[in-house]
Amino acid sequence: MHAEREPHAVAVAAWLDGAAAGLSRDRFAPLLDAAIAALWRRAQLTLGDVTLAAIVDRVVSTCAETYPVFSKVQVRQDGVSFASVDLAGAGLDAAQAREAVASLVVEMLAVLGHLTADILTPALHEELAKVTLAESSLPAVRNAHHRINGEDHEP
Repeated sequence: MHAEREPHAVAVAAWLDGAAAGLSRDRFAPLLDAAIAALWRRAQLTLGDVTLAAIVDRVVSTCAETYPVFSKVQVRQDGVSFASVDLAGAGLDAAQAREAVASLVVEMLAVLGHLTADILTPALHEELAKVTLAESSLPAVRNAHHRINGEDHEP
């Protein structure tokens, strides 16, 4: 792992240890959706929608080289949709699904950190740490409810 990615990998691992504890593989896509939505909202304040969409599109493309299931992610100028991402259907077990989620989130944090000289890094790590799936969420991505900053959100 590159040295500039290490602090992000540590933050992502700590987040996943809490937020993904006991999750089945079909719950990782909704968790990823919630995480990227939270990071998007925080970074959008500084970078704007067009720039952020270009950055996230690059991150998703890079991660899709290793995890082709991410080629189904839809990046728009107003956000990202993981509704078409089926980690279980892609044949990933729970450990592989966790690894795929970690890879994408670490890559996003690393690129955003690099482009902003790590100005956003502490705030992004803080936002990520708050992201969990609500206990009442359903396993299907399109029916997932996310809990961010203590509030329920739908994708």
